Amino acid sequence: MKKITCVVVPIGQKPYAKEIDNDNNAIQELVGGYYEILRLSSRLLLLCDEEAKLKGIRGNRRIGRKIIAGQFIIVGDCGGDYASLDKYEVAAMIGRFSTPEDISPEETEDSCQITVVD
Repeated sequence: MKKITCVVVPIGQKPYAKEIDNDNNAIQELVGGYYEILRLSSRLLLLCDEEAKLKGIRGNRRIGRKIIAGQFIIVGDCGGDYASLDKYEVAAMIGRFSTPEDISPEETEDSCQITVVD
C-alpha cells in the first residue's frame, strides 16, 4: 500500500504531519466517516467528514465563511489521486491551522446548509 504524508487537524488542538495509507479506509478512519473534498488551492485538498455537522460534532476551523466540523486532513492533489504534501506544504498548513478556534455548537449548527433542488 502506498503511503502519503498529510496534515491532520484535530478539534481544539494543533495540527501535525502524519504518514497514512493512501486509501479510503485510512482516510475515513482519520476524519470519522465518509468524507467530502474541499479544494484549498490548485494543489491542496481538505478532506473532512461529510456528515460531521449532522452528527453534532464540534466545529474545528473556519475556511473562509465555512465552518469545518470534526477532525480533517490536508493532502496533495495529483491529477485525481491523493499525493503527499512536501515539507513546505506541511509547514504552510501547520502554520495556517496552528491556532485552534473556539466555535460554539450553535454557530456550527447554524452553518449547516442543506440545498433542495427541484
